[in-house]
Amino acid sequence: MDAVFKRLGVTSGCEEEGIQNKVLRKGCEKLGYKVEPVSRNSSEGHFCGSCGYGCRTGDKRGTDTTWLVDAVARGAVIITGCKAEKLLFSDAAGAKGNKKRCVGVVAASSNPKIARKLEVRAKVTVSACGSLLTPVLLRGSGLKNPHIGKNLHLHPIAMAWGYFPPDTPVPELQKGKMYEGGIITSLHKVEAGDGLPHRAILETPLMGVAAAGTQFPWVSGRDMKERMLKYGRTVHIFSLVRDRGSGTVHGERRIAYHMDPANRENQRESLRRALRVLVAAGATEVGTHRSDGQRLKCEGASEKALEEFLDGVTVVRGPQSKSETWSLCCTAHQMGSCRMGATAEDGAVDARGESWEAERLYMNGLTMCYPCHHAINHQNEPTPMCCCCWTTYGS
Repeated sequence: MDAVFKRLGVTSGCEEEGIQNKVLRKGCEKLGYKVEPVSRNSSEGHFCGSCGYGCRTGDKRGTDTTWLVDAVARGAVIITGCKAEKLLFSDAAGAKGNKKRCVGVVAASSNPKIARKLEVRAKVTVSACGSLLTPVLLRGSGLKNPHIGKNLHLHPIAMAWGYFPPDTPVPELQKGKMYEGGIITSLHKVEAGDGLPHRAILETPLMGVAAAGTQFPWVSGRDMKERMLKYGRTVHIFSLVRDRGSGTVHGERRIAYHMDPANRENQRESLRRALRVLVAAGATEVGTHRSDGQRLKCEGASEKALEEFLDGVTVVRGPQSKSETWSLCCTAHQMGSCRMGATAEDGAVDARGESWEAERLYMNGLTMCYPCHHAINHQNEPTPMCCCCWTTYGS
C-alpha cells in the first residue's frame, strides 16, 4: 500500500470542501456524529468537480497519468476501441494439475467497419473486465468453475436530498454548487453498537445533471422543471450498507441480485440519519427519490413533524415490484464475482489471483474481492491498485 499511495500522491487533507461535503460535515457535527476525512489521490488544494468524468487539470493521479504512463515507458502497447471476446488456451500439465494454460486473447474492434479480429499472444494474461464482464469472458472461453459469476456483491445505496437556497442563513453554505469541489472528502460511519462493525456509511455522490434527472421521480412536468432549476443547490447524501446480499452474473447486462433483509433495515436507518443530517445542516426542504416525490418542508416544521416524516421513510423495491410506491436502488461498487479460495471448491482463483482452471490466467481488482470493509471506497484509485499489487507480487 505504501508503494501505491506514493505513486498516486495520496493525501488525507482537504483545504476546501465542496458544498455537499460541507453539508455532511456541518450536519453531523451539529448532531454530535463523528466525521472522518477521506484520503484522495490528488493534492490537498485540489478543488474540481469533474474528476469523475476526467480531471481537466490532471491533478488527480488517475490511471491515465500514472500506471498507463509507466507501462508505456517500459514498452507496453495500449490498444483502444476493442473488446476481448475469447481467451486462448493450450494443453498443459501444471503444478496445480491444470489441463490448460492461457496463451492469449482474441479481441474485436468496436468499429463496425473493421471486421478482422485481433489476436494477442502472451506469456501471462490478466482479465480486468470488472465484476460484471469478467465472468462473461471466462464462461465464453470455456471455463466452468462453479464460482465464476457467483458471490456478486453490489454495495447497494439509497439517496436523500436537501435543498439549500443561495440565501441560506448558514454563511459557509451560501456559495458553491453541488457539482463543485472534491466528490468525497468526508464520511460518517453509522455505528451498530455492542462492538459490532459499522452498519453503514454516509457519503456524498457525484451527481451530474443526467444522473439527477434519472433519480428524481416524475410527479409532474412542473415539478420536474422546478427540481432541475434547483439542481445546483440540491445536496445529495447516500447511505452505503455493508453488503450481506449476494447475486449472480448470468451474462452481459444480465444479473440477478437480492437484497438481504438486514441490508434493507440498515439502509432504512442510515437513510433516515442522512435526512436528519440534511435538516440539521439547514436544508429548507428534504426528501427521498421515492416515486411519489416524498419530501418535507423544513421551515417551521416541528420535531414531531420531522419524526412522523422519518417514520414514513422506507427502502422500497424498484418499479418491477408493482408496489404503490417504489424507488431506484443504486450500486456503489461491483465486487466478488470470481472470488478467491484456498481450493477450486472454495473459489475461482487462488490467493494470488490465478485461475484454478488455467495456468498464467489472472484476475485482478475487485472481481475477486469480498466487501469485508464497506468504509473503503473501492472505486477510489488506491484501493483496486493495492489489490493489483498484492496479486502481482504475492504475499
